[in-house]
This record gives sequence, C-alpha cells and structure tokens, in this order.
Amino acid sequence: MLFDREFLIDRIEGLEPIIENCFLEQRRWYLLFQMVFEHEGKFYSSIYRTPATEIQENEPYQEHLTEIECPEVFPVQETITVYKTKTEG
Repeated sequence: MLFDREFLIDRIEGLEPIIENCFLEQRRWYLLFQMVFEHEGKFYSSIYRTPATEIQENEPYQEHLTEIECPEVFPVQETITVYKTKTEG
C-alpha cells in the first residue's frame, strides 16, 4: 500500500504511534531501521534510514518524492532458544 512520506515521518518522529521499530544495520553514513505501524486495522512495514552522525544530512525517505510503498505484514509468534549459565537460570 502506498503511504504519504509525511505520514511515515510523523511516526518516525514519535508524533504518531508505531508498533515496533528495529535497528537493521549500520552503513558508513546512515543507520537502517524497520518500523511496523498499524493503519485501519492492518499492519505495515517500512524501512528507513537516519544519519549515522549529527553532521550527516540524510533524512528518512529522502530518495522518495511523495509516496512510499509499504508491504502489509502479519504478527507471528515465534519461540526462541537462549542460553544461560546456572546462576542466571
């Protein structure tokens, strides 16, 4: 589904709620994040970038003029295995 650039930036800046915001990776000049947000009862995902330092001029979605394609996503519960020492567990 297509979303307006400002609609998504409002969520990144905390003006509107999001479900999840996950760090993906660091590049030389910027950081990549993936956010999940709800719109009209459905969940959508969007990958965006932020500057890696305060002197970088990257903005989220700067390469897009007005609309960004965000795929619909679905919540799935997963079981994970973690390892602890005897004193931790």
